[in-house]
Amino acid sequence: MKLKAYLFPMILGLVLSACATVSTSTDYDPAANFSALKTYDWAGPQPITGNPRLDSDILHTRIRNAVERELATMGYRKVTSGEPDFKVAYHVGLEDKLDVTSFTYYDYDYPAYYHGRAGFGPSAAWPQTETHVYQYEEGTLLLDIVDPLTNKLIWRGTAKAEVDPNQSSEKKEAKINKAVQKLLSKFPPQS
Repeated sequence: MKLKAYLFPMILGLVLSACATVSTSTDYDPAANFSALKTYDWAGPQPITGNPRLDSDILHTRIRNAVERELATMGYRKVTSGEPDFKVAYHVGLEDKLDVTSFTYYDYDYPAYYHGRAGFGPSAAWPQTETHVYQYEEGTLLLDIVDPLTNKLIWRGTAKAEVDPNQSSEKKEAKINKAVQKLLSKFPPQS
């Protein structure tokens, strides 16, 4: 059996599984006093994007529930009256993406050539390249922590992951929960 029959499915599987993960990054204001933050509230109504898939009450409820649950687990308390220590806002987006992967392998089934003629000796290895294109949608969730007194951004987390519109409701919710948990695991920032 050809070497590519073993290697190619393994490499393609690794590439596609990498697309299925949630990647996160954060940034923050080093001058902000994160140790003073104990209470929070939402910064305003849900964001409107103009995309009906993103402007869904179901999506917004999932995001808000995940954020509130995670912040409560971390010891932060939501307030509905008075001034909170920080406000939370979020933004969502969708982008079409292409993942192009080229894989070069050596095919050992070709006969050896000697001086331009086919020979009957051991097989020669000829390089073969296969390119695979994977098209998908990438969803982005930005989670912002804002100082309520100055309305300045003091922390931002960004989560990106492949979006499958055909996933079950349970899997969509689980992906949002995972993204929020992964983001807020980096809040407050460690100096």
